[in-house]
Amino acid sequence: MVHNTKLTSDYELCPQRLIRQPSVAFSLATAHTRGFGGEIGYRRTWSDTVGLIDDVNRFPYPDTGLYPNELGQAPTSGVNEERLYARAHGELHRGSLALSPYVNARFSLLHAAFDRAGIGVRLRHGDHILEPAIEYFLPTFDGDSIFNAFSIEPTTDARLGYAYDGAIRVRADAWVRKYLHDDASGAYAGGFDAGVERALGARWRGRLDALYDGGYGGQRVGGTGDVAWRPRTDVWLRGRLIALHVHPDDGGIKYVSASGVVSSSWQIADGVGLHVVAQADHDEIHPWQTA
Repeated sequence: MVHNTKLTSDYELCPQRLIRQPSVAFSLATAHTRGFGGEIGYRRTWSDTVGLIDDVNRFPYPDTGLYPNELGQAPTSGVNEERLYARAHGELHRGSLALSPYVNARFSLLHAAFDRAGIGVRLRHGDHILEPAIEYFLPTFDGDSIFNAFSIEPTTDARLGYAYDGAIRVRADAWVRKYLHDDASGAYAGGFDAGVERALGARWRGRLDALYDGGYGGQRVGGTGDVAWRPRTDVWLRGRLIALHVHPDDGGIKYVSASGVVSSSWQIADGVGLHVVAQADHDEIHPWQTA
């Protein structure tokens, strides 16, 4: 039977989430030798299977537990994750140019598949940073997650990032993404996001961000504006406005989502602070929501 109160609800109850998940992990890393370093590692997490949640006769039929176990088919425990990973990185200098190449990969033994891989290089010249990279991503979930029953498409991204860390901070990222369908037909998406931030005097800061994402899956176009004021050295006051236009490519509802956020941070002491956040959201699908 579901029991709800003003502060709690059984609809939010997840017995499996309450089970302990022991983990073991180890890694072997090299020292930074001649500008290069590397690391390999292993991680495994497991948990017991949830049995009876309440009395066996609480239903008109015998309750066999959270997972069906009429014939004893539910295991006593299961693996949540088991992964191997490796990464290597370096740092080279050619005059005023610094090059930092890197490569990484992760293999899920539970899914028998590589779920992460990437290669790229960061090039820095003064306050300017340029970073091209190629990344592979396959969504994987805990071994007891229902999402494993769905087909999730892996993706490969080609990205180019830029940053300028001067008096005016600038960042920009552009990408092209290929979705790797089972039928090998593939689909593409691409876009960019960029932002600029500047100190407006000793106590004020302003920031603007823009986003465009289009192609397979639909289109998203939006932006944010932030302003921050520091009336005292231990207090920050911030405000943010967000607007996002979403246009699905499957004939779904087009809508514009808008949000406003006001927040404050007060540093009470070293390592101790108080944060307060108020937010309001609205779009054509959901009415006004506040938090």
